[in-house]
Amino acid sequence: MLLVHGAFQDARVWRDIQAEWTSPDIALATLDLPSVSGVGSLLADARAVVDACRDLAGPLVLLGHSYGGAVVTQASLAISDLAGVVYLAAFRPHLHESVTAASRRATSPNDLDPTLAWSDGALVLTSGSAHALFDDPHGRLALDCLASAHRQPLETFREELSSDVPHGVWTHYIVCEHDRTIPRELQMEMAGVCSDQSSLPTGHCPQVDDPRGTAQHVRSVVEVTLSRTR
Repeated sequence: MLLVHGAFQDARVWRDIQAEWTSPDIALATLDLPSVSGVGSLLADARAVVDACRDLAGPLVLLGHSYGGAVVTQASLAISDLAGVVYLAAFRPHLHESVTAASRRATSPNDLDPTLAWSDGALVLTSGSAHALFDDPHGRLALDCLASAHRQPLETFREELSSDVPHGVWTHYIVCEHDRTIPRELQMEMAGVCSDQSSLPTGHCPQVDDPRGTAQHVRSVVEVTLSRTR
């Protein structure tokens, strides 16, 4: 399984999930998307996912968190031996829709947008962003994530998807019930186009706030997903 991080993050956001992972038959892999450099695009990030998957043994499951949901959606058509795609409080835009356009489908505001700052073609988190992203904004990993936050190119949010998950590939959406970044009602709408859905009683970053519970939940989802290819 390839874990794909969201905006403003790098692969270190998954470190506690990897430490809690208890399924020796399902290997985890991560990568840093090119956009962590502060420049780049959604398409460049998706190409990096496709390239990373060439070195992994299948069947493969992609898991995207937040912005990473758009990345795995865009990448999925080009990945052979793809068993499924899992969305964790993630954007799943329609074909020819951007993350920005998808976010505008929400009827309620989120707590993250007012905390973002603009800097030379990119968005950056501020200290106030932690309360929108994490259940425990003063927790160790939450503070680490905020301290190592990256500039996120605006292009990654504005670029439209030119590819979608292939027909017949199982998709599962994990709704984070107390999310203050992607409103629950928007998550539910995006979950409605997936094959199946479940939920976690967390905020936007369950891999940070509850890595053990999240690892257990994701493992059960992936096991069901893989069973559908046997």
